[in-house]
Amino acid sequence: MSPIVATPATAGPPSLGVLLAAPAGAVMTTGMYFITIIADDGRVVASTKAREPSAADGFFLPRVSASRTGVYYLEGDTEIRLLRPDGSSTTIRKVPGGAHDRVVFAVSHDDDRMVSTMLHYGPPAAGCLVSCSATVSSRTFVEQLTSGAGRSELVASFRELDFSFAYPVGWHLGMIVLADGDPAIQNPAFVNPYAARDRYALVDPKADRVAQRIGAAPNGSVRCRPSGPLAAAGVACIGERSVSFWTWDGSFQTFLGDSAVMYDINVYRHPAALSPNGSRVAVTLAGGRIVLPPSPARLPAAVSGSPIGWLDRERLVFLAFDAGKAGARIYDAARGSVSSVALSSESLTVPYPIFFAGLTTGLD
Repeated sequence: MSPIVATPATAGPPSLGVLLAAPAGAVMTTGMYFITIIADDGRVVASTKAREPSAADGFFLPRVSASRTGVYYLEGDTEIRLLRPDGSSTTIRKVPGGAHDRVVFAVSHDDDRMVSTMLHYGPPAAGCLVSCSATVSSRTFVEQLTSGAGRSELVASFRELDFSFAYPVGWHLGMIVLADGDPAIQNPAFVNPYAARDRYALVDPKADRVAQRIGAAPNGSVRCRPSGPLAAAGVACIGERSVSFWTWDGSFQTFLGDSAVMYDINVYRHPAALSPNGSRVAVTLAGGRIVLPPSPARLPAAVSGSPIGWLDRERLVFLAFDAGKAGARIYDAARGSVSSVALSSESLTVPYPIFFAGLTTGLD
């Protein structure tokens, strides 16, 4: 393995991101999860742990939401807290819930509004004898974050979408970003941090209408599969021997088409990651090397593993593997250097139980 070159801290405020991973030396505890804010030089600037939600059926659903202030996270079933980059943590509000309920929420990047989907897991359907799953009901509300004022329910837009199960995963320019997923999965395949399937939608919360669809068409056909975390520019899309991305206005742009370089890529083990400004996308080739289409440049040998996401337009967070252990790294594309992130290898798994979101960039 090539030596890792430490990257010195940059001038000005650092770019920050959040991972659901424990800092180095932390003790993993059953029923708890870690929320960690990292800086672009590999430092852990803040970390805390929280109780897992009770509802086992929704274990894979998002538990955090990043904003310019910090990262909001779910403490147990009913408490939403905020972890700030200075290490302080405070309760922001309580939400309804219990042992058979699950809330999935997203806070706007300006910390003004929150959208939340409340799920209730009930007993299996009457008469079910084999492989019986819980019945699920849900409602989605938009309101002011701290006061709960202006509370309204999204109904018409959900009916228009006709998703299998829609839940919020972010905000983009005042619009709510909804993912199409499942309320319960036995063996989820994480090709993004949200356990979403092949499509997203932008919803206007004031008009309760669908403003844009991204990814698979309503009939299920898909040009290529959305992959990796959402970005301000859109989301990466991996097709057969091609790399593209969807923009938030629904247009489709191709970085690399019908390329033998992309032969036998495993998008389920190594999802892609679109940069915030949409200038490039990180993709892992069959041999493990990460490339940044559309650039033909070869990256240092140390830039191998699985992309997680971008802290800013130059710095890529990825997982590297050495002697069977995973380690988080940051590749600085401007300097061509790689630095380590001080996280526990026991809490790093591929591809997305760890989650990732950029605090500095957001989706706006």
